[in-house]
Amino acid sequence: MNFLQGNRYVSWKYVIFSLFLLLTVVLALTEQKSAQFLLIIVMGALLLFYLIIGMYVFREEKSKPINYIFIAIIVILLAWASQFNESMNPFTTTQVKKHLLAYKKAQYEIEQTTIDTNEKLMAYIEKIHNNVKPFLTEKSWSLFQRNRDSFIATQAANSSYQIKVKDITIDRIKQDDPKKNLFWVDYQITVELVPYDGNERKEGTHHGQIDIIVEGDQLKIGRDWEEYKNSVLLEVL
Repeated sequence: MNFLQGNRYVSWKYVIFSLFLLLTVVLALTEQKSAQFLLIIVMGALLLFYLIIGMYVFREEKSKPINYIFIAIIVILLAWASQFNESMNPFTTTQVKKHLLAYKKAQYEIEQTTIDTNEKLMAYIEKIHNNVKPFLTEKSWSLFQRNRDSFIATQAANSSYQIKVKDITIDRIKQDDPKKNLFWVDYQITVELVPYDGNERKEGTHHGQIDIIVEGDQLKIGRDWEEYKNSVLLEVL
């Protein structure tokens, strides 16, 4: 069965397949979870429309295996869409990586210096505290200071090393508390130890976790934990 357009016929099947393929490409290029969710629903609706039109309106190809394949695809799309209830993030993975990478650089990367007095040590620590403050909630910033999370950077300087944050890889983002806009992030961080004397550099990757809290249109880190076991950072301690 064909739809009439002007003086030529256009197969309704080709129209649906073309739309489906176009939406598939758009889905592959889209990072926003809400947009992905909407695209999946539309794609499922297109396949359902195909089945209804082909099997019941035009009474054709009712028993072809292709119809059962489309039914299976619809079920898969609906199952996939249901997973978005757990991961409907108001931000992209790229945004989280950018925020986390900037925070880790603020925590670890300070210019080469020699800490030979208590005054220099306190100034070093205060500078790190000020650098990380924009990325943290008020509570987590207080904990950062209380837990002495600047210790590794200062100890690296005492050991004549600079720390360079090379990369952050986001493994997973999961919504922890919808009411509080709280998200749990699992990540891998790659760091490099650069000795002051120009000797061989050392690089390693270790695991970490953070809580991301959405405050208005800003991302804030509510909790940060790194697994230092087997980390190259242990060499400066």
